[in-house]
Amino acid sequence: MQIRAASDSSVVAQLPSNTLAGRHQFTVVSDGVKSNAVPSDVATVTAEPIPVMHSGSTANVVLYVEGVPQQDSPTVHFTVSGAAKLASGASAADVPVMHGTATVRIRGVHPGQVVVSYQLHASLLGPSGLSQ
Repeated sequence: MQIRAASDSSVVAQLPSNTLAGRHQFTVVSDGVKSNAVPSDVATVTAEPIPVMHSGSTANVVLYVEGVPQQDSPTVHFTVSGAAKLASGASAADVPVMHGTATVRIRGVHPGQVVVSYQLHASLLGPSGLSQ
């Protein structure tokens, strides 16, 4: 792991490309002092391609999430803008990851580029069952 940035309360690191998805324990050594191990989920997120959209047409946006156990309550925050909105008419939604998949339905609203962004959230549980 290569540290890219660090502060008193956070670390940004680059993991080797061969790091397997799943639960890991990471430590940091600074000035010869080793930190406590921090449980972390290394996730792989893959999106299915979105078909060409037309005004009024609908399509599913499907994400496949690997490496986050279900007990960590993985959720994806989807934001849709440009030429589409969520089928509900909203521009954003939080969707639970079930069996490694998160899906939202979008609807084309006018010609142009469809922009879909997403963020994966999870609550890692420690040995006591409390969020960390």
